[in-house]
Amino acid sequence: ELIATVNIPYGTTATEVYVWGSNTTKTVEVYEMEITANGKGSAIGTGTTNGSAIDITDTVARAANYLMIKILVSSTNHRIWGGKVTLTQN
Repeated sequence: ELIATVNIPYGTTATEVYVWGSNTTKTVEVYEMEITANGKGSAIGTGTTNGSAIDITDTVARAANYLMIKILVSSTNHRIWGGKVTLTQN
């Protein structure tokens, strides 16, 4: 699996995640994490590496939270080209 972490800038809410990869069927799981807590809890959104919007539970920036994006790959030949998070102003 591949892991990315993304800060949620103060004054914004994360609403969607997009991930592009060479194999468009790989599973993407998104979690809200806390820098002050252990464990990842339940996914707030799931999708695939096909570049389509992954709707996530709207996540408002707080002092200690961030997003963790986990991509379940099954081969070293699977490439992840990039991703983005949609943010809205509060």
